[in-house]
Amino acid sequence: MKVLSICIPSYNMEAYLGRCVDSLLAESILDKLEIIIVNDGSKDRTLEIANSYKARYPQSVVVVDKPNGHYGSTVNAALQVATGRFFRLLDADDWFDTQTLIEFIDHLEQHDVDCFITRYSVHFEAQNKIVEQPAGQFSGLYTLDKFKLPESFLMMHCLTWKLALLKNMHYRQTEGICYTDSQFVCFPMRHARTIYFMDRSLYQYHRGRSEQSVSRRSIARNFHHYELLLEGFHNNFMTENPSWNCNALDAQAFYIFHCTTNLLRSGTLYNNYDAQREAAMRKFFGLLGERDPQRHARLLSHRLYIKIWHDWPHLQRWLLAPCRYYYKLKLS
Repeated sequence: MKVLSICIPSYNMEAYLGRCVDSLLAESILDKLEIIIVNDGSKDRTLEIANSYKARYPQSVVVVDKPNGHYGSTVNAALQVATGRFFRLLDADDWFDTQTLIEFIDHLEQHDVDCFITRYSVHFEAQNKIVEQPAGQFSGLYTLDKFKLPESFLMMHCLTWKLALLKNMHYRQTEGICYTDSQFVCFPMRHARTIYFMDRSLYQYHRGRSEQSVSRRSIARNFHHYELLLEGFHNNFMTENPSWNCNALDAQAFYIFHCTTNLLRSGTLYNNYDAQREAAMRKFFGLLGERDPQRHARLLSHRLYIKIWHDWPHLQRWLLAPCRYYYKLKLS
């Protein structure tokens, strides 16, 4: 069995895919990796490049070619073929630090836990600078019911899940939308019990491409994706799964806050505001208020905007006119 399955979602990534895959090809660990390149209907040479790596490394590289279905569909496709003990994501325009990856595989072989956490570094293209998460915060084995992760580690760049955990919970991401890497953090966290923290920066996150889904232009264009993500978070909370640990609550709160903020900035709010969803949110906010009053207060401030939108629709134009004007300029 392979130690680690790495899913590389790829759409029009001919300029970056080589750098990404090359960072994984350390000879000492190559036989322990399953590199799953998922071509999401690319219109450039992405598939050709992926197949060239498969031809050179047939025991380690798997290529999945599928019609375009956005990020979640690529993760779902990779999970169908993954065979490693652990599973993680690596965007095609990012890469791993090769030496840290070698050490990481050694840790994966030594520890049987639900989740591994590593640090990441952000490479800002325009400013030509690198920002690395601070070292020395945590190291070693923890249980999630007694250990509280800082917000900065509630990112897919940090997380590696045990594949059996994902399979047992029938994990799937929402297809047809962007930003579902947030689900990779929130949904499995409810089922995890043990984590191991390796205090090294593994993931190298590239920022600066104008076509990235996190660019302001993309957020304005895809605001309805955030609405669907919020609906998914609500559904996740209402399902009869194991009890919430503090980190599952944190992850849910962090991404609800993030989605709500981007909905406000993009000139819309959560329109599907019904009684069932309100009941789910009341239950969630009650739990959050008990365990994390500070984040609870932050989220309530954003819920005030939603209440204004829902109860006083005549104020909508005052709330949204500046946002619409701003994003009209950005999209022009």
